[in-house]
Amino acid sequence: MASLVGSEADLSDFLSALLRLEYDAIEAYSVAIDRFDDITLKIRFQRFRADHQRHTRDLAGVLSRRGTPAPEGPGARALLAEGKVVVGNWLGDRGILRAMLSNEEETNAAYDRGLARIDLGPELEFLLARHRDDERQHRSFIVEQLALTGNAPDEPASEEFLGARWG
Repeated sequence: MASLVGSEADLSDFLSALLRLEYDAIEAYSVAIDRFDDITLKIRFQRFRADHQRHTRDLAGVLSRRGTPAPEGPGARALLAEGKVVVGNWLGDRGILRAMLSNEEETNAAYDRGLARIDLGPELEFLLARHRDDERQHRSFIVEQLALTGNAPDEPASEEFLGARWG
């Protein structure tokens, strides 16, 4: 189920939902880092998780300045984001990458929708564009890594991925 973060009518509601999505991403990255076999992936994903942590600090600061209480942790969607990684782990690092790509696509889409809003103001627009650029870099890296494994994201899921486990 795709997130509709960025579709909220109220700006503070959007920023709160985006902050929760960032917390969800941190949780998913933590799960992925713990499960990767490849040390290079672990290190890169630690950097990506740090980006998401910075995003949470930035967004919490914006909400605070607006007088809106900021969420302090992930939402219910965190279980879905983490679950994708755990299931992906059945296929090793490649499966984890595919799961994380799905999570990053959701975050990228949320920032794209948010940046289409007309009520941001120049400072907030600049901040969100910077965050979106980080998200695009995360997605690009994952796509490159999947291409190196011979399983580019635009290819249909392999029999191995769907496998007998799913019936």
